[in-house]
Amino acid sequence: MRRIDEPVSLAPFLAWVEGRERQHAHTGDPVAAVVRDIGWDGESGVRRLHRWRHESITGMAERADVEDALHHAGVRWDEVYDPDPVDLGEGYCPRCLDTVGVQDGRCVWCSATVTTGEGLRKAWCEACDSMGVPVNDRCRRCAAPATGKTSPWDDCACGCGGMVRRFDQNGRRARWIRGHAPRALGEPGKRDVEPFARYLERCLADVDPVDAVAVKHGMSREAVLRIMRREDPLVDGRVVQGALFRAARRGRQKGEPSLPDATRMEDLYPRTRCPGPGGDVACVGSGFKANKTATRCKECSRRAGRKTPQRTKWEPPEAFLIEARDLADRHGGLMVAARRLHDRTPMKSPESLCSRLRTEFRQRGWPTDRRTAGVVR
Repeated sequence: MRRIDEPVSLAPFLAWVEGRERQHAHTGDPVAAVVRDIGWDGESGVRRLHRWRHESITGMAERADVEDALHHAGVRWDEVYDPDPVDLGEGYCPRCLDTVGVQDGRCVWCSATVTTGEGLRKAWCEACDSMGVPVNDRCRRCAAPATGKTSPWDDCACGCGGMVRRFDQNGRRARWIRGHAPRALGEPGKRDVEPFARYLERCLADVDPVDAVAVKHGMSREAVLRIMRREDPLVDGRVVQGALFRAARRGRQKGEPSLPDATRMEDLYPRTRCPGPGGDVACVGSGFKANKTATRCKECSRRAGRKTPQRTKWEPPEAFLIEARDLADRHGGLMVAARRLHDRTPMKSPESLCSRLRTEFRQRGWPTDRRTAGVVR
């Protein structure tokens, strides 16, 4: 048997493809039909099959790709490729943590070095009640010292009075003697509704309504109880808005449609109106005014004769700019000139004045850095 990471010959697979094409000859395009059968995309699949047929130098391909193609077509591996006559040994793989096939001293699944020989025998661990291959004379599950005991005997679960080993030779737990297990165990057909209905009724009787409300709104149980007790006369509007958002989408996140009859922010907190004579809307569904420090809306403020002061843009005089240019030429930079002239301007900081001087200098074609300072154009 080859390892899963070894390439395989393409000849058997291509011979199977030719036979499959003869079966699809009536379709008019047998190559495209075979490509669909093996699960490859249209044009790219046709090109890939052409490369495997005519452009492969080694005549080999990854085994995983060939197995995937045959699996999509519903064909078993042994129907196309002959089984490998080489007998595999058994060993314990420390990476797979199980008994695996061994070829050339390596695991056929992950190519890790495996342990063979007497150390491969599984033993029963009395501490954790399991079967497994000991690792360094200890149970690999609970690290208890390995005793080397065999699996104990238990009564058959069918009640026949017979005895069965608690674990089979592969380490799996067994409850019935072979042939004594109930047939319904492996039949996933329909079942009587009464046991499941009683279970749901018991679950419904144990449901905590506070927990249900907290899960629905994405909140903690303590937060729900604190709000319901009215411990604080105010609640953060973002908490309310987030809880209603999650409840309207059944606990899901953005992108999900909300329920048509879900409670919205406007339903709990209607739009408030300004107390002034204007009566215009000052809050749009958030429970707060747009300006939290305002006592009247913009319309009432306008009617009361209150005007918002307009900011005036400062224009530096030409003499001021010439003086700044001279300072920059002598001292090698606009920032030095901005620090010396900042007290004579309404600018907030020397940095903002330096930025304004740089803009004015560029508009006039004056130098703005010390490399070109002092150069007469």
